[in-house]
Amino acid sequence: MARSLIKPSIRDTILPIAFFAICIGTIASLWLERRQDERDRLAIETVIMADQIRLRLESWIDDRVAIVQHLAVEMATGDLESEKEFRQEALHFLELYHGFLAINYVTAEGEIAIVVPEAPNRAAKKRLLLEHPAADVRASFTRARDTRKLTRTAAIQLLQGFQGLAIYVPVLVAPDLEPTGFINGVFCIDRLVDSCLSEASLRERFIIEMAETDGTVAYNSDPDFERTIRSHSVDFPIRIVDRPWTLHLEPRPEIFTAAMSSTVDVLAWGGLSDVGRPGPTAPSVHASPRRAGGEQGRLQAHHREPEGADRQTRREAPRRVPQPVLQHDLRKTAGACNGASRR
Repeated sequence: MARSLIKPSIRDTILPIAFFAICIGTIASLWLERRQDERDRLAIETVIMADQIRLRLESWIDDRVAIVQHLAVEMATGDLESEKEFRQEALHFLELYHGFLAINYVTAEGEIAIVVPEAPNRAAKKRLLLEHPAADVRASFTRARDTRKLTRTAAIQLLQGFQGLAIYVPVLVAPDLEPTGFINGVFCIDRLVDSCLSEASLRERFIIEMAETDGTVAYNSDPDFERTIRSHSVDFPIRIVDRPWTLHLEPRPEIFTAAMSSTVDVLAWGGLSDVGRPGPTAPSVHASPRRAGGEQGRLQAHHREPEGADRQTRREAPRRVPQPVLQHDLRKTAGACNGASRR
């Protein structure tokens, strides 16, 4: 007798616990799967964004390099015969193409003879590039003169006081002759990159950093930010004229945290709390005979038939037969669908 009373009690305890454990395992599995999906999505987004930044910045700089090359051709062919014409042409392009700090004309000896615009770049006028304090400027100018090809400097401190870079395009009257001069395009790197990547949403989601091959940082969208996340950052090479940069892109900490704490967490724990919340109870099959009898008596009292005339009225009331309305509608619907399919 004692054994039969114990078994139902153990079963009533173990089944809810087992069900609860299965629910926890299922929810945890879904949560982990969703978490990994968010990680993968963020990693893919970072790679795609880095590639788009590379393509856009390369094209942006190539367009401005083409302007400098165009001015060099006009100087070589004699289309720009005076300083006034050079200034007018250079100012015209500066108004159309953002990112330039200056467009200068440099003599064959390396003297900066004409600066456009002059007012903010007066500190560079009449300076000799071969005496520039930055060794990379001297090396880049010498390389352009010796190879007769386009060259650029690394990220340097410019004479105008900004961190930037410069390009040198030889003015060649004939391919086999020495350059008669050089067109010097000067860029402030922050202005150049910010004008190209002007979307605020990009900086709200990512930290953008670009560096020379020796590790010198040329651009950083948030200089105060300290790198703490490495798992989702990507490094892409970017061709900048004749030398590469390395683009480093990584999600901002708040974006990374948001991706790891998605709405599925709330849904999962909400479902978990529902599992543990007690619902409405029904009389147990294994309840004691006295308790079961009391429940049965209350149910019978609630549904007790009325006395007297009410009982007679109830007895004489016609019995309503449920009509197969649902079945009839389903047959009509099925017939309509079959007719439509035959047509």
